[in-house]
Amino acid sequence: MAESDAPSTRVVCEGALIGSDVSKRPGRRFVALDAWRGIAALMVIAYHLPLTAAAPLGPLWQHGYLFVDFFFALSGFVLAWVYGESLRDRRNLGPFLWRRLARVYPLHLVTLLPFVVVVALGLMPDAFRAADHQWSDLGWSATLLYGLEDLGHGWNVPSWSISTEWWSYVLFALLVPLGRTRMAAVIAVVAAIVLVVRWEGLIAAANIERTALGFTLGVLARDVYRALVTRWSPAGATALEVAVVATTLVGVMALGGTWAECLLPVLFTCAVLVFAKGQGALSRALSGGVGKALGRLSFGAYLHHHFVVLVVTWAAIELGLVVGLTRPGQALPVAGGLPELLGLAAVVFPVTIGLAWLTERTIERPLYRWARARVGLHPVPRRADPTPPE
Repeated sequence: MAESDAPSTRVVCEGALIGSDVSKRPGRRFVALDAWRGIAALMVIAYHLPLTAAAPLGPLWQHGYLFVDFFFALSGFVLAWVYGESLRDRRNLGPFLWRRLARVYPLHLVTLLPFVVVVALGLMPDAFRAADHQWSDLGWSATLLYGLEDLGHGWNVPSWSISTEWWSYVLFALLVPLGRTRMAAVIAVVAAIVLVVRWEGLIAAANIERTALGFTLGVLARDVYRALVTRWSPAGATALEVAVVATTLVGVMALGGTWAECLLPVLFTCAVLVFAKGQGALSRALSGGVGKALGRLSFGAYLHHHFVVLVVTWAAIELGLVVGLTRPGQALPVAGGLPELLGLAAVVFPVTIGLAWLTERTIERPLYRWARARVGLHPVPRRADPTPPE
């Protein structure tokens, strides 16, 4: 049956970069986390606005690439929460991966296609064509393999994280049947090796190691969350939410660009835990219609935005609104002040969100529902879930 893995539940937040499509357990709805995923996507989009005017806006803007690591921690947490029990049955490995593939792959191909068309027709200006736009790499990009080989960001730059996250899904599904103790032991050994071998520049890279670090912390946080059975007072929960947001933002600004940025996934995981509780004023504010919409459209906005930035920046250069610069190995840098930066943002954000809305309704949601209807999960008895006292 299509809903056999989630009896008596509704469909909510699924994964880091993914829209609102994960089954929740009774009494659990991570709406605030959905909203934070949308906010993180907006921060990544802002980071990719190419004007040199972004530099004076401060380290939060300059280090916006780090918010991708929030996606990974959130993805590990939510997927462990939803599928951690059902994947103990190895028969659910195939259905789980089928659903994950149906969720990420169609939009990946849709957002890859414009780059292929533009390059094939010779319409991509040399100043915009990055080293990743090589025909020899197209197959790696299309098949989600490039994240395994450090082949760069792929034709559609943000999609590198879709590639690495897909392989994190595979590893997660293979490890869960080992049991918690053995899975934790394997994760600890692998994490130690990764941190020893790749600690410097780990977070700046576009590879499976970076993704696995955040995703693993999210998976382990699931058990921590289950242990947090005490209900906090509204004032205490709000204070904790404010503190974790402030600490995370200061961490991004202070640690970004240094070797210590590899510690930021820990802060992001703490933020996931606090807002998963959803008991403070910030959580309530994020749980409204705007927050839900941000979460629902975040995946599409994340994958669409790079092409939109390319087109809008090219148009601005052609119209003489900004001046293009040449930097070896980098695409899109242009000169301009704060007015030009705000002008680009005023076009890029609405167009990106509009495309995300369109594809969420016509591609993401229909195809995922079709995939769920085709393959159901084998039911597995759920373990008792501690419920905080009222």
